[in-house]
Amino acid sequence: MSTKTEATVDDLYRVPEHGKAELVNGELVLMPPTGGVPGRAAGEIYVSLREYERRTGSGYAFPDNVGFIVNLPHRRSFSPDAAFYTGELRGGLFLEGAPIFAVEVRSAEDYGPAAGAQAGANAGQAGIASRRGVRSDRRRPADPLHLLYL
Repeated sequence: MSTKTEATVDDLYRVPEHGKAELVNGELVLMPPTGGVPGRAAGEIYVSLREYERRTGSGYAFPDNVGFIVNLPHRRSFSPDAAFYTGELRGGLFLEGAPIFAVEVRSAEDYGPAAGAQAGANAGQAGIASRRGVRSDRRRPADPLHLLYL
């Protein structure tokens, strides 16, 4: 019988070609690059969050490919397409804890019956409610994460 070793945060730092990955269900899941339209949508959201950061000085806006170390069901890390974070910066290290706002923009492979079924399963694992194509995570008032899927 073979024993599978659970992936760790250290494995994220060693992703080949400095690619994007997340720790899901104890496994390192590589994330493919996105297309032009979803990339621009995420960029526009980041610009809006950056303006909010400048106006309020209450946190930090982040674009795609920034790693957050979290303690969510079935997930130890994630890297949203845009986020707003109020925790401490840690130099070149991943950020500790969830952002207060995070966005995932749907890409071409996120559509269709198979993608819809997988998105529903993923949302269920993380406790994310789905409404009108936008899913937001509002599990507990004490949990600062608000995750928006567009």
